[in-house]
Amino acid sequence: MQNGNKTLEKNDKVVIPLIRLLPALAIGPATWLGAYIVANSIFIPAMLQKLDGTNKVNLVALFSTCAMILCAISNMVAGYLSDRTRSHFGARTPWILGGSTVFAIGMFLASASTSVLWLFVMWMVTAVALQFIVAPMVAWIDFAEKKYQSTASSAYGGVGMAFGNNGFSVIGALF
Repeated sequence: MQNGNKTLEKNDKVVIPLIRLLPALAIGPATWLGAYIVANSIFIPAMLQKLDGTNKVNLVALFSTCAMILCAISNMVAGYLSDRTRSHFGARTPWILGGSTVFAIGMFLASASTSVLWLFVMWMVTAVALQFIVAPMVAWIDFAEKKYQSTASSAYGGVGMAFGNNGFSVIGALF
């Protein structure tokens, strides 16, 4: 049964044609992962060098450990909330837009840090915001027809994440 651009299967599960889904599954992870990789591997160490170069190595480890723990928890919360959201814009879109907005504002505020504590707080805020982008995007894989879910998963994990991880590191290093 057709419903606009979406096709509904017998169980009323939303199915998005692969031709529309694959670009989103490649571009989405590239952009969120790219921003994260540049922030994590270039921006945070540079800011810590500027704010407290003597303790930079220990602070990078502290920032990473705390962010990983917070991300593990907030990813589950973000997934739970996006699974239960019903809005005019869909279940995932409000969370992705909200997470993107908070991430961008948080990174802007982090760039103005004058203390390690402020940088730490902003990094934790952006880590949580990032999970509200990541968790809803991972759920997009489920929108592919059953027979194409492995293709959708490959687009997400292979193309998007590879470019986000490697391509953005090179671009970020130029600045």
